[in-house]
Amino acid sequence: KGRLLQLGTLSEVYDRPRTAFIGRFLGDANFLELSDGTVRTAAIGAPSTMVRPEHLKLVPPGTGHFDGTYLGTRHAGHLKNCFVDVHGAQLRSDQIGEGDELRFQTGDLVGVAWEERHAPHLAADPDDSHGGSESKDD
Repeated sequence: KGRLLQLGTLSEVYDRPRTAFIGRFLGDANFLELSDGTVRTAAIGAPSTMVRPEHLKLVPPGTGHFDGTYLGTRHAGHLKNCFVDVHGAQLRSDQIGEGDELRFQTGDLVGVAWEERHAPHLAADPDDSHGGSESKDD
């Protein structure tokens, strides 16, 4: 009694999911509520802007979308997970190797940036996407 929520190639659905549920289903991402020049972590199921960690870039302060505090790096083999706190929203940027993004130290002020094409705006999740009640038609 499942439902088809989105149809497309893996790349299309991964890069441009219609809802946060689909985006979460296919991998990690930063789900953000952007309003009034601020950023917050979006509530699960709420409309949001999604930026995958591989598309979130760390830049000098004042040159990105927002500035935040660099929290540190977690090493996962060749992949580095870099964490930034932006007004209470913890964002993750994934970097490969020892790129320029890794020049920041814990506690540094850092900017976060992304290309708009990598930041789709997602609709609210359907009420039944989290295992809610079945519709009368099921």
